[in-house]
Amino acid sequence: MKGRWQLLGSLLFLILPCILGAETGKRTENDDVTHLRYFGYYWSNITLPETVTVDGAEGKLAQTKDAVNYSDEMADHTNIVWIVAQHDYKQQLEQARQRGQVVILDVARFFFYDPGKPQVGPILYRDYAGAKQRFRDFWESEIMGKYDDVVKVIYPMDEPYHHFVNAFFPWSRAKEQEAVYNHLIQVGHAIKSVAPTVKLALTFDPVNAMDPRSKVPPNYDWAGYYFYDDFDNCQAVNAPNPSKQNKSNRFAKMYEAVENKLTDDSQRIYLIPPCFQRLDKNTIAPMKTREKLLYAYRLAASREKTIMITPFLWRSFTDGKQGQKVYRGAREIPELQLLLKEMGQAIIHHKALEPQDI
Repeated sequence: MKGRWQLLGSLLFLILPCILGAETGKRTENDDVTHLRYFGYYWSNITLPETVTVDGAEGKLAQTKDAVNYSDEMADHTNIVWIVAQHDYKQQLEQARQRGQVVILDVARFFFYDPGKPQVGPILYRDYAGAKQRFRDFWESEIMGKYDDVVKVIYPMDEPYHHFVNAFFPWSRAKEQEAVYNHLIQVGHAIKSVAPTVKLALTFDPVNAMDPRSKVPPNYDWAGYYFYDDFDNCQAVNAPNPSKQNKSNRFAKMYEAVENKLTDDSQRIYLIPPCFQRLDKNTIAPMKTREKLLYAYRLAASREKTIMITPFLWRSFTDGKQGQKVYRGAREIPELQLLLKEMGQAIIHHKALEPQDI
């Protein structure tokens, strides 16, 4: 009998850390995190050299003396970059290649804008034959044989459900969601008929992430979601407000909701946690944002379908028609910089990170 108890005790000693790790989202030293392959900052135009930074005392954006190339600042801890297929994209692609980075290429101008009225949009542009031909011309002349070794992911449009699903009544929303879904499928077919080896990525806002009627098309490979607000304030469909003692569950619930949208075992998930402060309103303190980054990492490391963490964002910027939204990026927040660099370097070198030790 004594031997049986000793055996049971030994088994509990071996499995208890795994059980606790699964419950808390923390990794143990023997965990394999090689499923996490990419780290880079969301969104695409952070690759452009800018000339602004945040004046913390004023809470405004101020011109700097010299242009800042943010891509250079991020190069040591990122291996993926978002680029829009317009303006100076060739220069950006060349820089990504030199840094050994993979590119997520936004091609919305081919499938969500009328070429005769580019100023009007985005729209669900349904001339699929014409859009496909324009994309083919672009791909074969500008990418194929030149940059197809770095352009591994195509991004048809940023947050399409968020842009096109606006109806108040459920039955009207359902029609809009179906229209977006069908459009995404057609766009996916067009892209993969020209570039069959690329991955297709789709980002959900919090509301559509939680709404099962906003679906991931079967011909898309990556699905991601962002969650920027305080856990108590982010409104999401069918998502009860978690208790203050268990706020982090909201982020996990979103993960589960997005995972339930997947239709194939090969599809993967990416996370977009915040790494900024809003200076134009009461904002989450840097240490609270740091906690959310840590939780996002632990969640991603514990879920094998997670392929990428892409925090928003590194540089500071203004948003809104009057520039009334002022965002302080991570490069202006010392409390976040070390964590982000350690996290990125761990992911791109396929090593486990113990964030609680940083």
